[in-house]
Amino acid sequence: MWDGSPESVNVYKGLECKHGDLLKTEETMWRQRCRSMWLKEGVKNSKFFHEKEKQRGKANSIKKLKDDRGVWWHRRDRVERVLIDHFTSLFATSNPSRIEKTCMVVKDRLSSDHVDWCNRIFSMADVKEAIDQMHPLKAPGPDGLPAIFFQKYWHIVGSDVGTLALDILNEGKSLECVNRTFVVLIPKCKNPSSPSQFRPISLCNVIMKIVTKTH
Repeated sequence: MWDGSPESVNVYKGLECKHGDLLKTEETMWRQRCRSMWLKEGVKNSKFFHEKEKQRGKANSIKKLKDDRGVWWHRRDRVERVLIDHFTSLFATSNPSRIEKTCMVVKDRLSSDHVDWCNRIFSMADVKEAIDQMHPLKAPGPDGLPAIFFQKYWHIVGSDVGTLALDILNEGKSLECVNRTFVVLIPKCKNPSSPSQFRPISLCNVIMKIVTKTH
């Protein structure tokens, strides 16, 4: 369809720009999937990145697990059940007693200056500082938004985000509205075979991260 006319030239340039944008988007997607945070420049959409992503996916896949009775489970739903049963029992309360005596051990360990500092009111500057300290492209929580979104558009969303965080920190507002998380299992060893060989990490949303960092 090329005839060398000015219209064809303009169409070609437009398609060339669109092609470049699509390639950039694809490179960004692969860079995020491979989690190579240390590589900032260079050829991104390369064989290295594809192999890195395959390697990461293979290392993170759990095909079978052994339960507490030594029975191996292979199907995805059964593997999930083994993990849920293990961590549910692990994080359940053990109903400890004599809490008062335990607290007496650490009584008066803080100076008056430390107490005053811990009791101070959180400010919007504290919330903004917590946002800026977050890695911009680490895995987001259930809200699907990485920290870079809030860092870049703080002038738009900062008032709402900061107000919610301060209501939780200073006014005791319930965390129920934002208390949602993904739990990621990090292998403690190569080729883990049981739930006890994983370390759970919570990928909470940004508000939860702010509360954690400011505290």
